[in-house]
Amino acid sequence: MKKGCWLVLGLFLVVSLAFSVSAQEKNLSKGEVFEGIKEFEYQVSPEKNPEQWEELNTFSQKVEACRIPEEVLNRMSNQGLAEAVSDFPLLGNILVYDTMENCYKSLLLQCDALRALTNRKEGMEALADKYIRLIHYLGVESDERINENYPSQSLSVLFLEELISNPEVFGSLKEETQYKVLNASVSFYEGTENSILVFRQRETYEKMIA
Repeated sequence: MKKGCWLVLGLFLVVSLAFSVSAQEKNLSKGEVFEGIKEFEYQVSPEKNPEQWEELNTFSQKVEACRIPEEVLNRMSNQGLAEAVSDFPLLGNILVYDTMENCYKSLLLQCDALRALTNRKEGMEALADKYIRLIHYLGVESDERINENYPSQSLSVLFLEELISNPEVFGSLKEETQYKVLNASVSFYEGTENSILVFRQRETYEKMIA
């Protein structure tokens, strides 16, 4: 297992943990568990078409390029919306705000999939499930394979943890799910020292281990 740490606003080291047995239970390949259900694909992103992305000169233009039509959102499942949040090209901006409240409010205005999830029953449960599946899958890969094949998804672990640790999001999860994401984060970092989830939800973590 890999060790990892991160610093807000800059340095990321990819870390990982063991693969979830749910893949076998659902008779899915590791790749299918990792990728999830893709019900929407952003047409422009820095990873997919960097030159076209760079032609968007302002932040507002980038946000508009990532919009999802309302009729599409209405057809998407909770899991599909969670995948769209994880794939959101501007998700990394979650690290640049001065407070968690401002961060969450701003992201809701920018990411249509996240906004839709907040209005769905158990929408945040799907987001937590995506987080857990992603870090479990990356746990079976070597550092070299992660950096070569899954760089953006590896960073998504950090971004999703930042999002899920927000009190509004974390507080909407079932207690069982809260414990699952905390356990996943602790395993991910091989302890509590670098876990932002444990840092921000210390009371729940201590209740869990009591």
